[in-house]
Amino acid sequence: MELDRSKRLKNLNNAFQINPARLAEMQRYHRVAIVDDVVTTGSTVGEICKLLRQIGVEEIEIYCLCRASRG
Repeated sequence: MELDRSKRLKNLNNAFQINPARLAEMQRYHRVAIVDDVVTTGSTVGEICKLLRQIGVEEIEIYCLCRASRG
């Protein structure tokens, strides 16, 4: 089932969280890489980036195998 951008964003709302037991460990990292097989709208990596920024990650790199075309 394909979702348009607005439905994808709504679907991802609060979909990710950091395990509180590992928060102190995670806060040590200032540079993080996210690996995703396919980036379609960017919604998933965008939500993960927001979460990582909240805990102090300064640099985030995104690696993906495919990027969906917008046209």
